[in-house]
Amino acid sequence: MKKITLTLAFIGFIFQSFSQDCIFYCPVKEGTQTETKHYNAKDKIQSTDKQTILSKKVTGKDVAVTIKSESYDDKDKLVGSRDLTFECKNGVFFFDMKNLIDPQTMSAYKDMEVKMTATNLDMPSVLSVGKTLGDGNVQMAVSNQGMNMMTMTINITNRKIEAIEKITTPAGTFECYKISYDVETKMMFKMQSKGIDWVAKEIGTVRSENYDSKGKLVGYNVLTSIK
Repeated sequence: MKKITLTLAFIGFIFQSFSQDCIFYCPVKEGTQTETKHYNAKDKIQSTDKQTILSKKVTGKDVAVTIKSESYDDKDKLVGSRDLTFECKNGVFFFDMKNLIDPQTMSAYKDMEVKMTATNLDMPSVLSVGKTLGDGNVQMAVSNQGMNMMTMTINITNRKIEAIEKITTPAGTFECYKISYDVETKMMFKMQSKGIDWVAKEIGTVRSENYDSKGKLVGYNVLTSIK
């Protein structure tokens, strides 16, 4: 089974207000660069994500931001690159669930037909402890010459803001919203896991942790640089 990046750390959430009604949850200033490192439970680095803000487009109260995202392996070798677009409409930020499928997984099917459908995650402008957030899912179907080769579904449910906590990483110390959620991945078999993200205003996801169905830490991600 190909590595699936399940953490919302991949999108680099940041709080930035364009108007009274629209707060964005990803980097917005053109040229901003972030770096997030991914570790296993034994603190061994697994991969690195580097993101650069390319552009932003404002249409009334709606905003779209384009981000260049590069993925590197544990030897710091580039393994994938793509442009991502995030939107804020009517005061609600939407995270495209299709971005959870990492570039390495996509490259494995580059010579096949890939179709994806998704219900995107939403992040409202006002966040408070105890607030529950909407669910999201993505389905990827791979076929070759009309023959179905693989179908994968990722569901994210039970999202809740648990607390406000201060988190320290190599990038600094930040006051964060702690957001928990459940993840279900279905391909040849079903896997259940849990995630926790710590998200800071005007910074992004500072840290995230992934746990298996028994509550054992599987891996974690850390924001190591923002400039």
